[in-house]
Amino acid sequence: MAARRSVCVRIRGKEFRVLTDGDEDELQRVAGLVDQTMGRVERHTGAVDTMDIAMLAALNLAREILELRE
Repeated sequence: MAARRSVCVRIRGKEFRVLTDGDEDELQRVAGLVDQTMGRVERHTGAVDTMDIAMLAALNLAREILELRE
């Protein structure tokens, strides 16, 4: 089992440190997808509150996951 380490990711211009024992490149891809989804939500809705954008992005990503599972 790989040792856990702290990896820095950037989402919407803010850095987050994430503890992971997984692949760092995969984590960066995940963070990139979240960042892209939040950007798309922000552009399409005009929302400015970060929490609103994050919740709408989470809903969009969850919908995509459910569609893939079906």
